[in-house]
Amino acid sequence: MYAPAEKYDNRDDEGATLLSYKVALVFIAIALVCDIISFVSGFWIVAIDGDNLGFVRLGLWEACFNNFIFPDDYVSKAYRGCWYIYYPEFQYISYWLNPPWFYLVQILSIIALIGNLSSFLVYAMKGVRGVRSSDQLTNRLVIGCQLMASVCFVVIVILVGVFSKDREWMPRPDHNRVSWSFGLAVFAGFFSIMSVASLVTNYVAWQSRYLYAKFENQVVKETGGKGGSVFAYTEPIHGSAKTESHLPSLFKSNLHSYGVPSHISGGYAAGSTSVLETQGKPFATSAANVSSKLREALEAQKAAKEGVASGSAIGQGSHSSIPLNSPPSHYGAPSQTNITMGTTV
Repeated sequence: MYAPAEKYDNRDDEGATLLSYKVALVFIAIALVCDIISFVSGFWIVAIDGDNLGFVRLGLWEACFNNFIFPDDYVSKAYRGCWYIYYPEFQYISYWLNPPWFYLVQILSIIALIGNLSSFLVYAMKGVRGVRSSDQLTNRLVIGCQLMASVCFVVIVILVGVFSKDREWMPRPDHNRVSWSFGLAVFAGFFSIMSVASLVTNYVAWQSRYLYAKFENQVVKETGGKGGSVFAYTEPIHGSAKTESHLPSLFKSNLHSYGVPSHISGGYAAGSTSVLETQGKPFATSAANVSSKLREALEAQKAAKEGVASGSAIGQGSHSSIPLNSPPSHYGAPSQTNITMGTTV
């Protein structure tokens, strides 16, 4: 016998998702720290010997020279010291100092920093409110931000790694090398990718657990009054209590012992079992097995209905009423025989 159980509450999965939440938050935090340091530091490209024909080092927003004279500068100005890369001091060499690909690197760095910072703040606030695996909108937002940051870091690493050896850009590029600021950008990209993997794994795992629990508990969508639709499932009740079945007749089989009639299926609920369940124990089955059991149940119901219909027809034929004082067809005198309901009086 079965009775409706409480609706499925996805908050039961919060404990299982807590570890993956912490791992993702740690990855995002590490990526953010590495990104901030590499963003503000000026050691992306440095001279190996500390001075390469006047070039010392270069960052995203800072350039350092030591009496550097650009060959194509018609004023032959010597640049010395560290300056903001968009400082008016570099106006005559800005087209060389900031080529188009370097503009792209700067823009992508800003986007990546915004993505990492937004992800960390949103995910940290999620932890303050309470980790809920059902808060999938937040998960999708964080996954999108981290994926955007990861793509930006991949493009940045490729551009800087390739063009830092461009002989038409820096003088004697073989005497320059990428430095620790560039390395931190690589680490930031790596941990951003790891955070995306962790977030996606967490999201997919939660969805899989929910769908499996929904199937395992025989979730049936019911209408719950003013509250709208709720998800309910049936559980076996051990005992002699008679409880009506709330499952549709499509999932019921009347091949077992009879009990209390069901107002939904029109049959008997005590001896009925779910097609997807055997003795109250849900099991994983294939679509073919489910289809076969449904077909058997429908055929059994059809046979039962045909049997009831044929029995009713026979009963009507054997209990037909014959008019009183009707003369027999093979006798001359009328008979005073009254035949009612198949009995001679």
